[in-house]
Amino acid sequence: LDGKWRLDEEIGRGTFAKVYRVFNLDHQRTYAMKILMDADNADLALHEFNQVQPHLPAHPNIVRIVWMDRLGPPLDHPYIVSEFVKGETLEPYCADERRLAWSDVKRIGIEVLDALEALHDNGIYHRDIKPPNVMLELPSHRPKLIDFNIAAKANEATGRAGTRRYWAPDVTTAGWGAHADLFSLGVVLYELLVHRHPFPYDRPEGGAPYDPREIAVGVRYSEDLADFLLKAVQ
Repeated sequence: LDGKWRLDEEIGRGTFAKVYRVFNLDHQRTYAMKILMDADNADLALHEFNQVQPHLPAHPNIVRIVWMDRLGPPLDHPYIVSEFVKGETLEPYCADERRLAWSDVKRIGIEVLDALEALHDNGIYHRDIKPPNVMLELPSHRPKLIDFNIAAKANEATGRAGTRRYWAPDVTTAGWGAHADLFSLGVVLYELLVHRHPFPYDRPEGGAPYDPREIAVGVRYSEDLADFLLKAVQ
C-alpha cells in the first residue's frame, strides 16, 4: 500500500474497520493498521487520533497509537497505525475455548485496573471494555487495552456507546464515569472465571447477576472470590 506498507495478515475486524499486521518498508518495523472500510467514517479515525490519542497515558497495559493518515487514491480510506501486540484477545478464554490459571486471571485483572486508573486520571473513558478489546501479549500474557475509537474525554462522554453485553445499564441515569468502565471489566473477569455471562439472557439490564457458586460446573469458588465477582457486576 502506498509504496511503503506491506500487508502481512488480517488480525481483526469490527463493525467499521479491519485490522492488519503490516510492515513499514521505510521504518523496517511491524505495526497494527486499522483501516476504516468506508471513507465516510473518517470522523471516527479523526476523533480517535485527535481527541483521544493525545490524552492516552504512556502505560505498559495501554496500546500506543503511532500515526493516522489516508490511503492514496482511489481508496482514500483513513487508517490508524498502532504498536503491534503479538498475541490474542481474551475472547477464547471467556468463551471457555481455553483456560487461564487463576494467578494469570488475577494479574490480568490488576493490570487492566491499573491501566483504567491511568486512563481515568487523564480524563478519558474507554467506553467499550470487552474481551476483543483486551489483547494478551504472548508469551508474557501481559494485557493491553486496545481500540479507542469510541473513547471520550470526560466532559464529552454522552449518549449510548459500547457493546450491550458489557454495557453498564445505569449509564442512562448516572451518565458516563469511571464506574461504567469498571462494570464492563467486572463482566469480563466474571466470564474469564465462570465462562458464562453473569446476567440472564446475556443482558446486564436483565435482572440480578447469577451467584457463580450456584451455576459453576465442576468448579468451587471461595467465598471471597464469589463475593468479589458479584460485587464487580452490581
